[in-house]
Amino acid sequence: MAYQIRPPAAHVVDREDELRRALAAVAEWRGKARLLTIAVSGLSGVGKTELAFMIARLFKDTLGQVLRDLGAAHPH
Repeated sequence: MAYQIRPPAAHVVDREDELRRALAAVAEWRGKARLLTIAVSGLSGVGKTELAFMIARLFKDTLGQVLRDLGAAHPH
């Protein structure tokens, strides 16, 4: 299921490093004829989804939008 990018969170803490690494990956990838995948992983509740939305918001106008919820942490 694809998602629309939701509005930004009011507060995001300690995600500057990860965001910087994602931006560097996109900058290195631009102009290359290959797919770029940025995977975000970690414990539940540490801000992975918000980080993914932050990255998606930055590039939605230039790269389009593909965001998948793999549902790995969803309770069954």
